Amino acid sequence: MDRQGRSQSPVYIYRLRAADSAGQSGGDHAHADGYFSEHQYSGGRRRLAVHGVITARNTDVGALINSGASTPGQELFHLAAINTLRVFVAVPQLYSQAVRPGASASLTLDEFPGKSFAGTIARNSNSIDPASRTLNVEVDVDNRNGTLLPGAYVRVHFKLPQSVASVTIPVNTLLFRSEGLRVGVVRNGRAELVPITIGRDYGNSVEVVSGLQPTDPVIVNPSDSLISGAIVRITAQTVQGRPPL
Repeated sequence: MDRQGRSQSPVYIYRLRAADSAGQSGGDHAHADGYFSEHQYSGGRRRLAVHGVITARNTDVGALINSGASTPGQELFHLAAINTLRVFVAVPQLYSQAVRPGASASLTLDEFPGKSFAGTIARNSNSIDPASRTLNVEVDVDNRNGTLLPGAYVRVHFKLPQSVASVTIPVNTLLFRSEGLRVGVVRNGRAELVPITIGRDYGNSVEVVSGLQPTDPVIVNPSDSLISGAIVRITAQTVQGRPPL
């Protein structure tokens, strides 16, 4: 087993969103749309209270703008305030107590190798999504230089406490029993089925947050009929420096 401390940074991939100056998600778009709806466009220039950039244009020079009272409002532009960008991260419930408002985070992008961008946890949803068992967390990133673009995908790194440690094991060591998830370990030459608690799922391996110690030898590809107390013979062949069981 490979030991993993909580001091390592978990990585999540999420999309950047533009933040409005009022501090509410999507407020810049709503503000702009409301302005055009209240003050019907009659030609010339319009000055908006939102400072940002136009990311989409739905009209062109010479196009007819319907402004009748019975005509549905026509969206002319999409505006984005990009001085501060927001990243919305679904953090697993296991780490929900470690991501608190005001804590720091860092972002990395594939188009900027070796470079990271500082962010701050602004707020969270204060509730766990019952479908995904995750906490929705908002990370604000200073983007006054305009380097980051809204809609980009990034990796978000959080610093977690060092006090709690975990281990990772291959998925082919897991036993799904009616009484719950189990892993077979060898103790004093005999198999013992140990209940475990799973953290993150890495695909070919999973994180175990309780039930195992880093020194426990686990049984790979255990038989479905394996029971506690069965005598285990360890072969002489080694795999990655450890004897298979």
